[in-house]
Amino acid sequence: MYYPYFRGKQFELILLRDNAEFLAKNNIHPIIEPVKRDFSALTRSMKAMNENRGSGKARGQVCSWLMLYSK
Repeated sequence: MYYPYFRGKQFELILLRDNAEFLAKNNIHPIIEPVKRDFSALTRSMKAMNENRGSGKARGQVCSWLMLYSK
């Protein structure tokens, strides 16, 4: 199991969303720290990753860790 750390910037979220099937098959669980208060792109990426959770060896949610902070 691998837990890469992402800052949640737009290009990273697009990468995660586009590679959701690969992440699920290879048991990769990204940790995402949001950098914006608008969570719509983050939500779309998490939905795409969790839709692929049944493929490959992945079981349960693929992306479920989320670090929130307030300024």
